[in-house]
Amino acid sequence: MKPILFSEPMVQALLNTKPGVYPAEPIDARKPCKSQTRRVMKFEAPYRYQPGDILWVRETWKCVSKNDEMMEAVIEFKADGTQKSVRFDNRDRYDKCVKGMGMWKSSRFMLIELPRLFLEVKAVRVELVQDITEADAKAEGVLPMNPLDLKKAPLSLFNWGKNGHGTLPSNSCKASFYRLWDKLNAKRGYSWNSNPWVLVYEFMRKEDQ
Repeated sequence: MKPILFSEPMVQALLNTKPGVYPAEPIDARKPCKSQTRRVMKFEAPYRYQPGDILWVRETWKCVSKNDEMMEAVIEFKADGTQKSVRFDNRDRYDKCVKGMGMWKSSRFMLIELPRLFLEVKAVRVELVQDITEADAKAEGVLPMNPLDLKKAPLSLFNWGKNGHGTLPSNSCKASFYRLWDKLNAKRGYSWNSNPWVLVYEFMRKEDQ
């Protein structure tokens, strides 16, 4: 298994995706579900996922209680407040888990014993980020922006495309994905307008474990 990191909104979209169903279907059709992710293509990337790979999802978490004698900890996930009991067979691993009990910990520091969400990679392809379709943007776990979001969005948000040409409908999933992409990647030098090459992973949420 290999790890993959997601933000809280994306974890919430994963939780709204029916397990064991591909192509993906939402549990609640009014909310986003997620069956794709795009990652900047880097030759030095530590993980290149392949079809058939099983991924465990890293998300923000904290330890809320512990039993030192049994080496058992109760974990809470920030995305929805769900809790999970985990028993360890290694004292050092247990100590890492319970250290700083009650404090939220970055998804980057989630231990492999803790995940609740697992994904199976179904397909992999390479494309430019601006080549995303409306259907693929929806599969990324976003919905069209609501009126309040539109009021906060800069006008330049909807001027897009290669070399800055073209327009993007403000009520589209693509516009929402554009905004999300730049929030996560622009400061890293991979803005939407720079149109980087990305690895597109399509996946199925595994049955709960």
